[in-house]
Amino acid sequence: MAGELKIIPCSCTLGLARRIAEYCGVEPVKVSVTRFSDGEMQPVLKESIYLSDVYIIQSTHPPSENFHELLLLTDAAKRASASSVVAVIPYFGYTRRDNLLQESTGLAAKLHIRLLAVAGVDRVICLDMYPFLPERSSEIPFDHLNSTGLFASLINKLGLDCIAFGATDNEEAALAEHYAKLFNTNYIVCNKHKPKSDDADTSQIVGNPEGQNIILTCNVVATAGSICAAAEIVMDKGAKSVRAIATHALLSGDAYERIERSVLRELFVTDTIQLKQVSEKIKVISTAEIFADAIMCLKANNPVTPN
Repeated sequence: MAGELKIIPCSCTLGLARRIAEYCGVEPVKVSVTRFSDGEMQPVLKESIYLSDVYIIQSTHPPSENFHELLLLTDAAKRASASSVVAVIPYFGYTRRDNLLQESTGLAAKLHIRLLAVAGVDRVICLDMYPFLPERSSEIPFDHLNSTGLFASLINKLGLDCIAFGATDNEEAALAEHYAKLFNTNYIVCNKHKPKSDDADTSQIVGNPEGQNIILTCNVVATAGSICAAAEIVMDKGAKSVRAIATHALLSGDAYERIERSVLRELFVTDTIQLKQVSEKIKVISTAEIFADAIMCLKANNPVTPN
């Protein structure tokens, strides 16, 4: 990529975009977003991006206008003669259930990828989209980053002894196993009965957490039902302490209250989604450096490493 580097921040990722731009040594492009009385929006680029390599930073969690803003700014960048447009999507919404859907149900993630292509996105950078893997079914190149190195560094700094990792269900077991191998320790799995689409009742455990400092692992925390229930189970089974790490903090419904009432010592999340409120138990670590590194690799025409 030979054009000048430009980073465009979107509304729901302003702080993260500024941090990424700082690591890249540039100032974010000025953007004005007009919001009309009927709810429609009109984002406008306030400076030239002519023949520039543009990186638009936006997570696409609800409301759906977050995704709409990304599409509109992509179209604006193309109309302003950007040389290339890369969508940096820290949290890619609508990916969690596409692999579980039945016939006659819309495949939201694949549809969104097609919309990005139509709008003019040349490439996508995203973080921890498992189990959905867009690079297997997309005409747009994807650079799929992961947060393992970020959280591994954090765990080392905690200075805990007798660490073991935990999964909230069988689907998350691979992630817990990955961390267990990384730290040369063991892992446990909490099997859950899931009566509703978001809430969970964790009632069984595979493995022995007794006397260990458990770190529960997952990609997304929504209502926090699974992770809080799993935390209570491992403490009842004799764990010394329980913490959790999660890349994307959706934290919907009464998640904040549930976490505050839980036996979790701490929940570590990233800044892919801005927290709605402050919690003493929830600690945020920044992904800005790993996104900036990916951007600078692309800018130098080098391959992007996952973490």
